[in-house]
Formats: sequence, structure tokens, C-alpha cells
Amino acid sequence: MQELINDLLEYKSVLALVDIVYNLMNAVFLIMMFVVITIDKSRDKKKALIKKAEIPMSDEIVLFYAALFFYNLFYTIIRLFNGSPVSALSTAAHASAFFYDVVGGLQLLLYLHVIDKYIAKKTENARLHNLVTFFRVVQGLNYVLLAMTPFTGVIFYFNEENQIIHSFGYYIWQGSTALALAFFAGVCIVERKKADPFIIRVVLTSALLPLASLIATMFSGVNLNGIFFVAVALVLFVLYENNKIKVTLNYAAELQKSQNELEQSNLKLLLAQIQPHFIYNSIMSLQAKSVDNPVLYQGIKSFGKYLRANFESLTDNPLVSFSDELNNIRAYIQLVTLNYGDKLKVEYDIEVEDFMLPMLSVEPLVENAVRYGIGTYEQGGVVRITVRDELSYILIAVEDDGSGGNKLTDAQKKRKGIGIENVQMRLKALDMGELTITQDEHGTRSEIRLKAEELENEDDNDR
Repeated sequence: MQELINDLLEYKSVLALVDIVYNLMNAVFLIMMFVVITIDKSRDKKKALIKKAEIPMSDEIVLFYAALFFYNLFYTIIRLFNGSPVSALSTAAHASAFFYDVVGGLQLLLYLHVIDKYIAKKTENARLHNLVTFFRVVQGLNYVLLAMTPFTGVIFYFNEENQIIHSFGYYIWQGSTALALAFFAGVCIVERKKADPFIIRVVLTSALLPLASLIATMFSGVNLNGIFFVAVALVLFVLYENNKIKVTLNYAAELQKSQNELEQSNLKLLLAQIQPHFIYNSIMSLQAKSVDNPVLYQGIKSFGKYLRANFESLTDNPLVSFSDELNNIRAYIQLVTLNYGDKLKVEYDIEVEDFMLPMLSVEPLVENAVRYGIGTYEQGGVVRITVRDELSYILIAVEDDGSGGNKLTDAQKKRKGIGIENVQMRLKALDMGELTITQDEHGTRSEIRLKAEELENEDDNDR
């Protein structure tokens, strides 16, 4: 070690040695930052709230710190062994010079990825996406020059004293990098009102500080990347942690809001679809008195099943198997058939039943189709209930070929709207899917798309 230090003192100035020590300290600092944020990200995966909140740029931040560490490490090796008379050490400097530019280019590509993913795609800006693609192509051409450098010295080469010398390709590389960083800053200015403020701050920090470093280095001849990139690392860490807290708190607030909406939805379900509890007991008494009248007995029995399912929907467990939901639908159909007779036809096309869904999420759609589709159409019609496994989601469709709701009174439209809103609110509150309604003069089609991921999670919980 003493011999190595003596050799270094022979061909390194005191200022150069100070720079080397400073960059070694930066390397230690950056590896500590990388370890801290990696451990922090790993812990976040175990926290359900933070995991579901989907913190933006979690993966990109980890990659940035890893790249920054190696970028600083390779620069330190260059500074340490540049001009060394020892063949093995000069070879290390040659290799480090090459990989220093490789990692620098990867950081630029990472910034382009962030702009494309979090700004261009989020704001649906096709022109910005094309510009990002252009700079990716430019960086690809830079890598071609870099690949040629060990054989042609197009970007840099080492003289007889094993000192690195920059060629004309170096200025092409640095110039295109400066142009890309200026582009990043311009994107932040143009898209500041549309994009996430956190992303704008990250990109702006990652553009302006390295751009200032690049300009200062090119004009002063002194590499200032170490100082500026450590500043970037500190600022990004603060921005990321603050945003993580903000996003998590917002998600918690939205979750609480959804739970409140679910409670309100249950209350609306009680008021809009269910008669007072004493009716259920009365129905059972009437059923016992109508054994001699099969039609009346069956009608009262179907209504009792329908009523029981509605009461069960107010329990703490918001989910039910589709088989149970289908039984409730059949009970309702049997009941209303007493009134509609041959005017009402129901077709079932059920491909899959083995899944869970919010209770009373399909039956209200069937009820709407019967009452406000077929019921308002003099000739009657057909209600079709279709269930399909579309791999990424379960499709449940309820459609009628009735009037399309054109003859509804204001009171009927209001009641129908409550039923639809009810289903939409509970699907949203449980984050299980979405309901869409399409309507024309030929009838109405209601579609529920249940998330396959949520269904798998529910199955895992049941097991």
C-alpha cells in the first residue's frame, strides 16, 4: 500500500489526489444511499398501504443510484490510474474510461424512459414520444461511436504516458448529451401544467444540474460531475421520500372515502330495494297459508328468496359467489314471471360460475332490464344474461331488446339510476371492476368487468 501511495505521489499532483479522495468519499456516500433506498423499497413491499398506493419512480430511483455509484466509481479509477507507468493499472484506467461513458449514456436513457413513461404516455403526447424516440436513436449512435473507440480512438485514446486524450467524438458525445438535457428542461417547462409536479421536479433537477456540470467541465477543463451528481442524488432522495408520503396519505384518504361510499351505498340499497324487515316475516306466514295454491305458493316462495338475499347484502361480508347471485336472479325472474307471463323470456349463457363478486351487483341490472326494458315495451322481449371468462377479466353482460328506456317517467329514471349508481359505487369501493351501460332504440346492455387479479386474491383468501 505504501509503495502504491509513493507511486501515485510521483505522477499525481496534490490537487489531483484531493480530487481522488473526494470522489472516493462520494462513492461511499452513493453506495450508502443506494443501500438505504433499496432497503426502504423492500420494506415498502411489505406494507400493504404503500404497496397499493403505487409510488411512482420507485424502480427508476433505485436504478439511478446504482448507475450513479458506478459512474462515480469508474471516474475515480480513471483519476487514480490515469498516467500510471504500471501496465496493469493503466489497463484499469482504459477499461474504466470506456465503462464511464457506458454508464453515463445509460443514465441519459433512464431520463428518457422517465419522460416517456410518466409524461408522454400520461399526457398522451404522441409528439413528445416521437422526440424521446429521436434522442434514443441519437444515443444509440453515440454507443456505436463508443464501441469503435477502443480500436479507432474516435472519442478518446491514451498517449504514450497512458494519459487520456479526448478526440473529436468526445465533443459529439458531450454536445448531444447537452442537447438532450436542454430538451429535458424544455419538456418540464411545456408540460408543467399537465404532468405530475413530482415528475417535473425530478426531471428538471436531473437536467439542469448535470447540464450545468457539463458546461462547466467543457469550459474549465476540470471534471465537476462528482459535485453536481451528488447534489442531484440528495435532491432526488428528498423529492422521492416527500412524494411517497404524499401519495400514501392521498391513497389512504381515497380508501377512507371509498369505504364511506360503500356504507352509503348499503344504506341506499336498503332504502331503494328492500321493504321493512317485518314484511319478510309476513311473507313467510302467507306462504304457509297458500300451500293449496301452487302458483301463489311458488310466487311467495320466490319473493322470500329474493328478500332474504337483499337482507344478506347488508351483512359485513360484501362478497358472494356468482352461483348464489344467480340463484337470487332466478328467484326474481320466477317472481316477476307471475306478472309478465309470456311477455318475458330470459336466456342464460353462463360459461363460468366459480368466482366471487359484490352481492347484488348483477340482480339490479336484471331488474332494470325487466322493469324498464321489457316492462315498458308492449310486446315484451328477451333478457339475456351472459358470463364469459376473458382471462384478464370476467365479463358479465345483461341486455334486453325492449324499449331502451325511452318511455320511462322521471320517477322511474330516478329509481333506475339509484340501482346503477349503487352497483358502480360498490365495484369502485371494493376495487373489483367497473360497470358500463350502453343504450339505444333497440334496448340496453349493461356490462360488468371484474378484475381477474382481484378474483385471484379473493380465491387465495378463501383457501
